[in-house]
Amino acid sequence: MSNRSISYLPASCNPVASPKIRAIPTDYAGIRFRSRTEARWAVFFDALGVPWCYEAEGYELPDGTTYLPDFYIPRWDCTIEVKGAAEPDEKIKCAVLSDCLQRRVVLLEGFPALGSYRAISFRPGWDHPCSLIHCQFAQDRRDEDVWWMLGRDYECACCLDKPKTDHDSWPELEMPELNAAYASSCAHWTDYRSKS
Repeated sequence: MSNRSISYLPASCNPVASPKIRAIPTDYAGIRFRSRTEARWAVFFDALGVPWCYEAEGYELPDGTTYLPDFYIPRWDCTIEVKGAAEPDEKIKCAVLSDCLQRRVVLLEGFPALGSYRAISFRPGWDHPCSLIHCQFAQDRRDEDVWWMLGRDYECACCLDKPKTDHDSWPELEMPELNAAYASSCAHWTDYRSKS
């Protein structure tokens, strides 16, 4: 898969949205997000101190499908797509994009609160992403500023940041910084009828 070609489109390119449900555009940090869930993830990343770029680059995949991922996280060299619940074709697009860009693509399904989302991590050349494992963000116990993806039942862990110590320590799902980031993302836009 890694030999696929990809062409770049301007960030204004937007794939056709699903007609099933209409997302509420939401303003945060001077940006108009296409959905409140995307804005909440931006709040979460800000609370962790992890810089992000929203809709930084659009792509044309090898089959001609246009794709505008939600976030790029430079620190992790990672593309992130946010969905309430992803359709199978969204997962395929994430896998193809990972192969084409030769970097990790994470599909976040759900709301940024512990146990309320599932992270599916796609890596270049992987035939089987971590799709059967309910992953969540985790924090290194010794290096507070090191973030991981951790299986909900602790069956796997992969580091997003490079640990600052020589020895990796098993990360934790519930740590003060993570709990504060979840609380911060939940504190915004509590009235679903509100337009911003």
